[in-house]
This record gives sequence, structure tokens and C-alpha cells, in this order.
Amino acid sequence: MLYVVPTPIGNLEDITLRAKRLLSESTTILSEDPRSTAQLLKLLEIKKDQKLVQLSKNQEINFKGIDEVISQLKAGEDKDVVISLVCDAGTPAISDPGKVVIQKIWENNLKFTVLPGATSLIPAVVASGMLTKDWSFKGFLPIKKGRQTLWKEIAAGQTATAIFESVHRMEKTIVEMQTYLPPNRLIFIAREISKLHETYWRGKVEDLNITNIKLKGEFVVVIGSLEDIL
Repeated sequence: MLYVVPTPIGNLEDITLRAKRLLSESTTILSEDPRSTAQLLKLLEIKKDQKLVQLSKNQEINFKGIDEVISQLKAGEDKDVVISLVCDAGTPAISDPGKVVIQKIWENNLKFTVLPGATSLIPAVVASGMLTKDWSFKGFLPIKKGRQTLWKEIAAGQTATAIFESVHRMEKTIVEMQTYLPPNRLIFIAREISKLHETYWRGKVEDLNITNIKLKGEFVVVIGSLEDIL
């Protein structure tokens, strides 16, 4: 059976007891980056010699490796086969190649379960103070095509919107927020959630400056709705 296992996004104590047990019982682990996963297993003192299958490399999906694992699941459906799907940090299949594995599982009518656990998204939305009945999540914005259109959609949005952003594009995102959003729109930026240097910034677009944000680590940005103004 396949288990979708969230891994710590910063603090090692974010791992659940169930997640640690399943990783130790797994014969195979589908991993975004086997080097990161191997280091995690070492820190968790899991010494079993699991097979680590890389999901993608240079943005190319490893379909051969994934299909081999699907075949293994098919062959072992009546046995206690434990295979885990992980990403580098957080919950797999949210803006990462783990989505392909889930699609394959559905196509082949195989059993799987998703464990609750670490994610940067929910802590950021809660910490923003903009949690309402309705809000949306856009993942990582398109690098080029469709980016401007999405910003216009966010600007006109009646609900708060959360996005992920990498350190490489955060400066560009700040400029775009100043370009497409009204000056009094409320913004929340979380950096390095659950890590030693976790920081929050909350304020108006007009007060947002590149000097407010240390360009290091991973970011979650929450843009307030049209009603979230200061």
C-alpha cells in the first residue's frame, strides 16, 4: 500500500509518530530528492536500507521509476507492502511531482492513504489573520506565461489568496504586488516556517519594501481580499 507521508518543513519534531513508523517500515520510498530523504532518515535514526526512487530530475518526471513502483504495488496488494511517497519538506503533491504518483494510483485503482502533517500553507494562512470562510491557493505563480493574468485575477479577488514563492523570484513578486495591487491592500509574508529563522511581515502594499524581507529561504504570501485593507 502507498502512504503519502508529510516530512518536517524545518523543525525535526514536526514529524509524527505514524510518519516515522511508516518510513521505517517502507521497502521503497518515492522521493523528490533522495539525498534529502537519506539525510532525513539518518536524523530520524531509521537505519533500514530502503530503496529510494527519485521522482524527477531537471523538471523531467521519472516515469520509468514511478511505473516500476506501481508494478510493485500491484504485485504486493495482498501482502504487507509499505511504500512511502515524500517530498523534500512538507506534504507531497502540493506544487511538486508527487502529483503524478497520485494520478497513477487512481488510474490503477490501487489503495493509498494520505497522512496529515507538516505543511507551510496552513500555518501561514492562520498566522496572517486573514482566514475567512473562503480563500484560495494558487501554488507557485507561473514563471512567465499567465503570470500577469493571474495577478489581475488575484487583485480582483473577493477572497484572500495564498501563494508559494521561491527566494529566486521573491523580489520580482514584491514588485508585482506593488504594480497590480492597490496601495492599501493587506499583505502577509511568512519566511522559513518552522525553522530557526522564521519571520512574519504584515502590512499594506504601500509599506512593502525589499528591505522588509530577507531574501533567503522559502516564502508563503497571503494577499488579503478586497475587504482586507488598512
